[in-house]
Amino acid sequence: MVKFKILKFASFKKNFFKKIVGAFTKNGKKLQIKKQLNLAFQFLQQKTGYSFAYLLNTLFIELNTFVEVRQIFIRKKMFFVPFFISVERRLFLAIKWFIQSLKQSNEKGPFFQKFIQEFLLLLKFESVKDANSMTLKKNNDLLAIKNRANIHYRW
Repeated sequence: MVKFKILKFASFKKNFFKKIVGAFTKNGKKLQIKKQLNLAFQFLQQKTGYSFAYLLNTLFIELNTFVEVRQIFIRKKMFFVPFFISVERRLFLAIKWFIQSLKQSNEKGPFFQKFIQEFLLLLKFESVKDANSMTLKKNNDLLAIKNRANIHYRW
């Protein structure tokens, strides 16, 4: 219940959508990306019956993590160290994992068709398989649990 309380602010919705548009923007074609994302979200709203704010909240909540695993080199050895992260970093990681899963997708078709398909998988609307972005999040969490003994290397 607390999660939804934090995410109800209109500024969150506006800023999160701006960050998504910024992440998808290539070669300065921001308006084109914005139109395509709006069309994709309209299609998702029609198919699922959920509001735009709810769709953005579920994207963040499903891919939200509190820990990030980073590589640290100490005396020519590499250690994976879990770090607690801020809300801004969590937003970035959620968008990054979502885009990374779209790029790794083997499906043919336009990019925004993949976007809609991945989003429906993330919403568990078509629960045939797990979303690729969720597997990336789970891999991060598993790596953090496996390397929790290395937390003292953060300092």
